[in-house]
Amino acid sequence: MASGSDVFGRVAIGRRVAAQRDTARLARAKVHPLRTNLDALLALAPPRVLHLVYGRDVRARIEHSNRAYHGDVSENWPDLPAAWADTYATLHMWSQVVGKIALAQAPPLNHCWSSALQLTARGLMTRPLPYGERTFTIEFDFIEHQLLIVSSDGARRSLPLEPRSVAAFYRDVMAILDDMKLPVHIWTMPVEIPNPIRFTDDTVHASSRCRVRRNVLAHPRPV
Repeated sequence: MASGSDVFGRVAIGRRVAAQRDTARLARAKVHPLRTNLDALLALAPPRVLHLVYGRDVRARIEHSNRAYHGDVSENWPDLPAAWADTYATLHMWSQVVGKIALAQAPPLNHCWSSALQLTARGLMTRPLPYGERTFTIEFDFIEHQLLIVSSDGARRSLPLEPRSVAAFYRDVMAILDDMKLPVHIWTMPVEIPNPIRFTDDTVHASSRCRVRRNVLAHPRPV
C-alpha cells in the first residue's frame, strides 16, 4: 500500500498534469467555494492517477458543510449601524496590521489559525507570540479603547484607539514594538480587499468614530 505522502504526491502531480491538459474543463467545472481544491481535483484528475475510486466517496469522507464549519451566523450577530462604516473600515485595516504581526511570529498551524485574532470579553487579542526567549500579545481593548502590547518579561505599552490614519497606526505600533525590543517585519500590503493601499501610505482610513460601543461586546446575541 502506498504511503500517505506518496498518494498526496501523486494527487499534486495529477492535478498539475490535468490542469495543463484541459484548462477549459476546469473553467466549466462547478466549483464549490468551500472545497475549491477538491472540486477541481475531482473534475480534472483521472482516478487511475489519484487512486480514488469514486469522487462521491471522497466527498463523503472529508467535506464539511457550510453550516458545520462556519455555524449559522446570519441571525446571531447584532447589526452594525451604517454610520459605523468608516469606523469598521479603519478597524479592519488596523486589525490587518496586528494580524500580519501575528502571522510573522506565530508558530505555523493549519489554515493560519495561529495568527487569527481571538475574541475576548474586552475585544480581540492575538495568541501568545514567541519572540526569542520571550512571548508577547497584542490586544484591542474596546472597553478602555486601547491597543495593549504585553510581553512575558513584564513590559507593557498601550496605544489609544483614537482617530488616526492607518499609516499613523502602523508607524506607532511598529515604534512601540521596536521600543520593547520586539521589532517585527511584515508585508505592508493589506489583502483580500478591493483597491488595497499600503499601510505606510494609507491616510484614507482614519475614522473619527473609532470607538466601539460597549453593548456590542457586553450583550451579544447568543450563538
